[in-house]
Amino acid sequence: MLRDAMARDAFSLFDFYERRVRRILPALFVMLLAVMAAGFVLQLPHDYRAAAGSGAATTAFLSNAWFSVWATDYFFPGSDFAPLLHTWSLAVEEQFYLVFPLVLLAAAKLRAGALPVIVILSAASFALSLWWTDHDHVRAFYATPARAWELGLGAALALATWPQRAPRWLREAMAVLGLALIATAIAKFDESTRMPGWAAIAPALGAALIIAAGSGGRSWATAILSAPPLVFVGLISYSLYLWHWPLLSFARIRLDVVDLPWAVATGCVAAAFIVAAASWRWVEQPFRRRTFLNRRAVFALSAAGAATIGAAFAAVYISDGAPQRFSPAELKLVAGGADINPRRQECFEGPIDAPWCAVGAPAAAADFLFWGDSHADALMPGVDAAARDGELTGVVAGRLGCPPLLGVERPDYPTCRTYNDAVIARLRTRPDIAHVVLYARWTLFHSGVLLPGEEGTAIVLLDAAVPQAAQPLEDVVAAGLARTVAAVRATGRTVTIIEGTPEFGWDVPQRLFAQARWGDPPPSPPTRAQILTRHAPVRALFAALARDPGVRTVSLLAPLCPDACAVTHDGHPLYVDDDHVSSYAAVRVLRPHIADALVWAAR
Repeated sequence: MLRDAMARDAFSLFDFYERRVRRILPALFVMLLAVMAAGFVLQLPHDYRAAAGSGAATTAFLSNAWFSVWATDYFFPGSDFAPLLHTWSLAVEEQFYLVFPLVLLAAAKLRAGALPVIVILSAASFALSLWWTDHDHVRAFYATPARAWELGLGAALALATWPQRAPRWLREAMAVLGLALIATAIAKFDESTRMPGWAAIAPALGAALIIAAGSGGRSWATAILSAPPLVFVGLISYSLYLWHWPLLSFARIRLDVVDLPWAVATGCVAAAFIVAAASWRWVEQPFRRRTFLNRRAVFALSAAGAATIGAAFAAVYISDGAPQRFSPAELKLVAGGADINPRRQECFEGPIDAPWCAVGAPAAAADFLFWGDSHADALMPGVDAAARDGELTGVVAGRLGCPPLLGVERPDYPTCRTYNDAVIARLRTRPDIAHVVLYARWTLFHSGVLLPGEEGTAIVLLDAAVPQAAQPLEDVVAAGLARTVAAVRATGRTVTIIEGTPEFGWDVPQRLFAQARWGDPPPSPPTRAQILTRHAPVRALFAALARDPGVRTVSLLAPLCPDACAVTHDGHPLYVDDDHVSSYAAVRVLRPHIADALVWAAR
């Protein structure tokens, strides 16, 4: 359409953008209003605030930028509960189409062929995608410059004439290859696949080949795709895209599960088709007719709608997720989900060479080093309080996802080994530190087994000193922890290993809130015996290391699991999710046991 209009010298930017506005905005606005209403009922304040931020970004077609900053990955923890996550691709598409007609106009003005210009720009985008994926695949995933080549591939296909002249056998072969590429992507791609980069070629080229196969005449692929049910899916595809993810996401939010029961998931998909068909019939179709409102009215209403919905989302965001919706008791439970270490970013997310965070009594010299992963981050407020009680001074070193295991690599957290090497090197320059306390989610790393219902991926740890084919996870952890303890002991310091905290496999604040709000009983908490059984293999490892008189272990199990594991104390959740203790628990419940680990240094 663009090419033909430009060839007739009849192209108008206003016409082009009017068609985009009529096509995209009305159905999008309806979906956004529904998400705002559903979030008001179903989401906790911090989740509703995050959804509102993405909603405001969506109204400006900037949700890809929002998620590139807010998310650690497309599969970041909680991604299944983000109802507007899917809008990143719509933002990329609209940013592309904001620039694309200007590129065509510039090419025409300079008397350059549109197809060569698109091919060159798409090649540059693909090269950027490869580089960016290797250096920061999360940002590359969402960034329009790294994704533009995929849309450019479609644009080049629309301008190319050779597929229309291709013989039947070649078009059939293209269809088979295209389908095979798409099937490969469906079967093989998962959360470990680095996108876009090379991996994006399979689905993008596969789709292009199938389209090209049908552009020169009928083929078996076009015959299949011309079946009335598939044609109908194509007609409602935009509304189906808009509605499928929010329905699945809110079902997960309501049930607090990642993997929906089969019946629920099927119901959500069926509902998505019904709502999409209604949206296509009563929202998309009327607005796409040029007789329905004139251009000025369309632009004015679109601007007003975007401003109003964006402002409403912004108000929710500024209000911290409208907490006034809940009772004081419910808010106490809600607050548990956000009761994290207030110094997390400073102490566990900084650069490798960042100064260690100080805790306890102010002093120039430190008595101890507290070193660990996200579980250490969760415990840090209690470490600070316990150190102040004992008039001790400490420093904290750690990174989220990185257990203090020397010589061990975690491929999905590529800086872990470098960071741990830097910690031990810096420790050797600090003669004031007499004691090192180690703490991590030992059981997960040692077993690699997530609890049923827990969100996440299988743990992979590699011992740099051993061929990868011969690395059982428990051996990697045993070797890495032995290296860490030996390296610390070689400097003359003592070591305390804090054993891991109980893991639930279900989000404690979320389930307690669901119980208070809707009467949904949470699963039974694990018992002390169950925790001891899960922790037994790694506790045996600790016991072997503690044969050294300069090494000992401290357990936090007694106050958390006297019999059945506790989930609240004085109405406050003891966990922020399924396995990280809350700051309240660290300070109010675990403080004496933490003090026991720290005071040993002063003996």
